[in-house]
Amino acid sequence: MAKKQEALAVNRLISDILVAQLSIPLHQIVNDTTFVEYTGSKRPDLLISEFEYDPVEKNDVQFISNLVAYAEAKDDCPVNSLDWLEAIKQGLTKAPKLNLPYFIVTNGKTSIFYNAKTKEEIKLNGNPIREFQTIDILRLIKNRLSKNPELENIITNVDSLSVISEAVFNNKLWELAKVYRNINFENNTQKIDFTIGFISLEYFEERENIKATRDATKIYWSDCSDHMSAYPSEKIVANLSKYIQRLEQESQFGEFADLMEKVRIAITGKEAVKPLVSQDEVKQIYELVDSMKPLHGCGFDLFGAVYEMFASPSSGAQTFANLIQCGSVVQKVSPSTTRSQQVLTHVTTHLLLERKRVINLPYPILLKEYQHQGKRPQLRLWAYSQQLSL
Repeated sequence: MAKKQEALAVNRLISDILVAQLSIPLHQIVNDTTFVEYTGSKRPDLLISEFEYDPVEKNDVQFISNLVAYAEAKDDCPVNSLDWLEAIKQGLTKAPKLNLPYFIVTNGKTSIFYNAKTKEEIKLNGNPIREFQTIDILRLIKNRLSKNPELENIITNVDSLSVISEAVFNNKLWELAKVYRNINFENNTQKIDFTIGFISLEYFEERENIKATRDATKIYWSDCSDHMSAYPSEKIVANLSKYIQRLEQESQFGEFADLMEKVRIAITGKEAVKPLVSQDEVKQIYELVDSMKPLHGCGFDLFGAVYEMFASPSSGAQTFANLIQCGSVVQKVSPSTTRSQQVLTHVTTHLLLERKRVINLPYPILLKEYQHQGKRPQLRLWAYSQQLSL
């Protein structure tokens, strides 16, 4: 039964992620097939090649000689559990026989890349890899490690990584939606605010790393967990609360103070109000958001995607307030159309990614100007978004 479940999970991984999201041709993927001349009776769980595999012609040599990735799959297996460690052992044995300098261990949700020589995790631009990558990135990893087998951090350009982030981001939102089923959010707006606030927390650490302003005396996103499966969920909650309070005290994060505080109250509670999100749920959400990185330089609208995932057709009448703070001016908007809410998410994405200097834009002036012309609020908001070249 376990074998059937594992086979089903691998087939879903292939169809839903590798083919549908990462656009890897199906015939270039082989799972659970024996290649006796290479790995003997031990079957690699998953192989990805530059060439299609022909089971009739048996083009084993061509297929294996052009591999870009090999993975061991363990369905619903916690990271660093005994089964996971056994998969690493299998990878260390099979990868050299397949002439690959690295291998992947996946449980269907988390996929970690390992250096076949050093046994250490491989990173992209200093960020741990937690998802399968496009075939271009897989090829890049293989080529870099073939030249330097002890390399553990692959430096690549941001544009390549933005494609990766876009390909997996929606899948991560689906995973979040599953966790959210047991959380009694008041409405979709609260769900959207919570999600945007949580994702922002991860990005703030990336931003300080990029700017080389990280302070070792302060707590950061990555300090909230040791990223081991047994790390207590209550410690993650406590650390996240400290991290949020630290950010709220620093003016450079002021635009997101309201969203961050909503996250903090949701996970810790307030006075006589119990936490909205349980400690175990917080841990699940933290791990999912952590697996989204890197977010810096992504070529798509992060928060627009969040809105599309969690908003309902009727949510246009709800108040989506305090998303934008410009200096001391907070403009609250109650959109009457879903389009105006979407624009708010576009503006928020730009604030976070700093593609434009929006903090000092004459936001109140723009609003006054369009109000004077008798335009409706959603049109004024749309006009403002145009100033950001969205």
